[in-house]
Amino acid sequence: MSLTVAVRLRQGRYDAAQVDPRRVEWPPHPARVFCALVASAACAEDWEALRWLERCGSPQVWAAPSTSTARVDSYVVTNEASAKGGSASWPGRTNGARARVSAVPADERFAFVWPEAEPDPGVVARLRRMARNVPYVGRSTGQAEVSVAPEALEGPAVWSQWLPSRLGDGDVVALRVPYPGYTDALIDA
Repeated sequence: MSLTVAVRLRQGRYDAAQVDPRRVEWPPHPARVFCALVASAACAEDWEALRWLERCGSPQVWAAPSTSTARVDSYVVTNEASAKGGSASWPGRTNGARARVSAVPADERFAFVWPEAEPDPGVVARLRRMARNVPYVGRSTGQAEVSVAPEALEGPAVWSQWLPSRLGDGDVVALRVPYPGYTDALIDA
């Protein structure tokens, strides 16, 4: 048995940046989807399903290996107040220039796969319910459909697989992943 959390990008782009907001995040980080599931949790059983998932270890990431990058420059209202004026819609607030980056992958779908996971039907049902309630992954402009399956999906030929490894092992891509205690850390934040 295994577990797959699959994502379809409704607009064909993934709106998320790395720590440096000018650099696009690709491949997608498993912690992003986990946080989206956390935002959809509604009851104690949901929290227990998330705690089960965080204990499953790092998943494999299946996604298109390359993307093009899109960038949008805009102004946003900041939370800084100014006596000199500011935004026409938010008097006293200032505007700040922001650059938003997006990945436009060759395939609008990607997945996180835990090949050794053995979820019970109740956990799968709770994860599916939370997944149906996820409106976006990354920024709120990145609308997505999220689904959960108790098996590994057949990925298209254009997908690559990023496998968990130890830090310092050769040529690795650092991805943020959920870990035991992550759910409670997010609740307490």
